[in-house]
Amino acid sequence: MAQALKFCQARLSVSTIEQYASANLINTLETYIDNTKLEYKVRRDMIYNNIQKIPGVVTYKPSSALYLIAELPVDDIEKVRNLVIDRI
Repeated sequence: MAQALKFCQARLSVSTIEQYASANLINTLETYIDNTKLEYKVRRDMIYNNIQKIPGVVTYKPSSALYLIAELPVDDIEKVRNLVIDRI
């Protein structure tokens, strides 16, 4: 039983390499979060600005979501499906 416990403890612990690699996160976490937020803002703005250029499309700029919902100027969803399939 002692050997089984020792084996389980060895398997459940974090490896030294992972501990060493993640130790510096404490010092860089705020910078990482700020850079990530900026990158997502740039991506959101790029998508939003390009969708706004499409005539007849109605959408709103999301403030914190990672997706954008747009109303398309179509009266038949089959037309959209065909357009997408033709461009693929």
